[in-house]
Amino acid sequence: FSFNLHASIKCLGARALVQLLSHALGERKMLMHSSNMATITPLAEALCCLLYPLQWSHAYVPVLPRVMIELLEAPQPYIVGIHSSWLSDIHPSSLEDVIIVDIDRGSVEAYEQSAY
Repeated sequence: FSFNLHASIKCLGARALVQLLSHALGERKMLMHSSNMATITPLAEALCCLLYPLQWSHAYVPVLPRVMIELLEAPQPYIVGIHSSWLSDIHPSSLEDVIIVDIDRGSVEAYEQSAY
């Protein structure tokens, strides 16, 4: 798998990328979403590369199939990517302790029920 690390990093910006890296090091649940599915996997891979020499040892599903959306209810940390339109399919209680990464807006935020 080949990807452009610079382009992946640029889509979020420095501040958001540092926040994302901090959450990854803290082994948080992270949900990445975008209206363009092609941007999710390169960003997830870039995050894993930036963790080097550490390694993400939890669930890692850069593009989660819609039929498996229940995975977001898992109690363990994860890095998961979905299409932005699927956010409405997720029960709000499933996102209580999840970091939401909006790739299109370049934001990294803790979930707030009124936001989605």
